[in-house]
Amino acid sequence: MDESAYDFLASLSLQNVRLITLDELEKYDSQLKEVKSERSLLEYYFTCKPSLSLYVLEKSSSADQVTYVDADVFFFSSPEIIYEKMGGKSVAITPHRFENSKKHLELYGKFNAGWLLFKRDTQGLSCLHWWRERCLEWCSDQPEPDRFADQKYIDSFSSLFEGVWIVDSLGVNLAPWNIAGKSISCRRNKLYVDDERVVFYHFHSLRSVTDRVFNLGCKDYTSRLDNEVRHYIYQPYLARLLRQRKDLFLADSPLARYGQKINTDEANSRGNLVDRYIKKISFMITIGKKLKKGEYMVARQGVNSACWKSKAER
Repeated sequence: MDESAYDFLASLSLQNVRLITLDELEKYDSQLKEVKSERSLLEYYFTCKPSLSLYVLEKSSSADQVTYVDADVFFFSSPEIIYEKMGGKSVAITPHRFENSKKHLELYGKFNAGWLLFKRDTQGLSCLHWWRERCLEWCSDQPEPDRFADQKYIDSFSSLFEGVWIVDSLGVNLAPWNIAGKSISCRRNKLYVDDERVVFYHFHSLRSVTDRVFNLGCKDYTSRLDNEVRHYIYQPYLARLLRQRKDLFLADSPLARYGQKINTDEANSRGNLVDRYIKKISFMITIGKKLKKGEYMVARQGVNSACWKSKAER
């Protein structure tokens, strides 16, 4: 992470968290800096991923494996089931599981780079080092037939290395690109997709539009999310985001002070009052249309779990 992100997270004094600065990672793997100027910020993030995993294994001598998890992943149940089913395998990867109408998206890779596991054994380390070398060679976010960023290299893992396990559970890396047509239900306060427990969901492309309105980021994958998906998966997550945002933006926090500076800068750059009102009205009309189409969603407070019930359902 960069210096500002490090300073903010350090101020939270999070338990069981070891923060790693970008400078620290670049000193560990000097080849990262050699390619940094050739790549966009996003491409550089992709390039760093295998090096970060190797760094964790080297600096944590007691760790027998490392799991990379994207920041937009949310766990609805314990991942222990993954480790139990993995057994003696050395590497675990998750397929996108694109529906037939979205198979063209395999141009970007059959497997998703948002969750990967490597064990500290011969095959796991060999695979991780190979991935690092490929990402240093080329890591563009413009797809080519056989490569795309850090992700499409994963397609070759199982053919080049032994002990690669392709996770076969629907509830692992559930996402906008594979949720269509699935049955989401709550049984005894546990969340299921079809007949399998939901372990984690990948909230790809979700972003904030206003304080409580969110763009679900699903337009490219499905016309509209089912009500059960919105109710049991998205609403609890959005409610958690609201609570986290409230906690982080306390009056004396670094993030609150940063937000105040941004708001002041925006206010100073705005035009006259009429222009501002016209823009605001246009913005609200757009939000209304997006909400009606199901592309946006309003976060609700007081949602404490995936299997929550509204007042009308109690």
